[in-house]
Amino acid sequence: MQKVLLLPILFFIIVTAYSQNADLIKNYKFRVEKYKAIDLGFNTNGQNSNNFGNGIINRSINAGLNTNLICLRSTDKIYRVINSGLITSFESNSKKDISNPFKIRQANITPYFTVNNKWYFKNNFLEIGTEILAGSNSRKETNLLASTSSSKYNVKNFEENLVVGVGKGRLENVTDMQNAIWLAKILEEDKNLSRKLTLDEINGLAKELTKSNNFRILDNRRKIIYTLKVIDKYLQSKNVIAKTDINYFANLNDILYFANNAFRQSGTIKYVRLIPHFGNNEDIGEQKVSSSVNKYIYSNKNIGAKLRIGYEKYKPINLYKQLEYGFSANALYNENKINNKSYSNTILISENDLNNIEKNVGLDYFINYKFYPNTRTVISAAFSGENKYQFYKNSSSLNNDTFIQSEFKISVNANYFINHNTRFLLEIGENYTQRVSQNTSIYANLFHNSLYANAGIRISI
Repeated sequence: MQKVLLLPILFFIIVTAYSQNADLIKNYKFRVEKYKAIDLGFNTNGQNSNNFGNGIINRSINAGLNTNLICLRSTDKIYRVINSGLITSFESNSKKDISNPFKIRQANITPYFTVNNKWYFKNNFLEIGTEILAGSNSRKETNLLASTSSSKYNVKNFEENLVVGVGKGRLENVTDMQNAIWLAKILEEDKNLSRKLTLDEINGLAKELTKSNNFRILDNRRKIIYTLKVIDKYLQSKNVIAKTDINYFANLNDILYFANNAFRQSGTIKYVRLIPHFGNNEDIGEQKVSSSVNKYIYSNKNIGAKLRIGYEKYKPINLYKQLEYGFSANALYNENKINNKSYSNTILISENDLNNIEKNVGLDYFINYKFYPNTRTVISAAFSGENKYQFYKNSSSLNNDTFIQSEFKISVNANYFINHNTRFLLEIGENYTQRVSQNTSIYANLFHNSLYANAGIRISI
């Protein structure tokens, strides 16, 4: 009889412990008054191949420099994220071949700026944001066999999206609370604590983690030392440390420095967003053969807007499990004004103007289930889909079309944190696309189904 009574009591204790962890994670509030970070990245690689059979030699080298500045503020009244940066790259290719030797030089520069503001009034919010992206790409090809034969291409583009929305609810970053619970759990298991931390103390520990993680120190070694001191000071102030042996400091370092799971959220939002957009693309090409020069100028100006009405929910089930799902109903209007000119030796030989109008309504949806077996690993199963009805009109001809398109994706992912520069990634999934078109001369009927598997080590330097 005693064994029978022990089973429901044990079950109640386990469920209570899991629900407490879930409540801690769900109710955590990520607050940072002011945070800034700068990321710099440089990459380069080269290749040289020599075919001794035919004497062909290929050489290539490319390099890139990326910079990114992020500014973050999260309070009870406002959430603001600013991203700005610059992406640059240079590429050089050459081929030594008796019949067709050539060299290619290419450079690309892309500045960008995004800002998103949410102002909160009780449980409602007003959202205003923008995204600006510009780019320039230049490319030159030279035939080394005929020095008078060359081609030059220059592509410039500009895009801007404005976001205006209203909604209800808030999504919180709860990654620090997750790690605080992990830390309290492992310290308790190794008997480094004289007693269990209370729920309020675990919440305070998570806030100390947030504060230390968002304190900017350029020297990574000093950042680790600073974080360890902050957390140790907090625990010492609560008089819960039973012993400070090597296991205590090893556990602090392991959770604070190596617990690097993917970003985890909690909360529910309902929103209505209007996203006007504007873009301008210009492509200029010039081919020179002896004394003859052919040139084209292509320009595309597009303007439109998208309306989104959506719902998203991110639910921590417990420390180890997470459920995420949502949907949005969308309506899009987009108009492209295209001008295409062709020249021969500075003489205009043709010019075409096109005006394309695109309208569609659709439904997007997703559901993710994530499992966190430890502080380094995330295993997830994901399903997402999109269904849309689209109308296309070309004002310069009678070519109109309407079609219905469905896309689905299902996948299983694993993400294992090896160290701060190295991750193991695995993804297995299936993509499905089907399109039924009324006018197949514009958009052909489509049925595509593919299975894929990707695995590898990602190293960031």
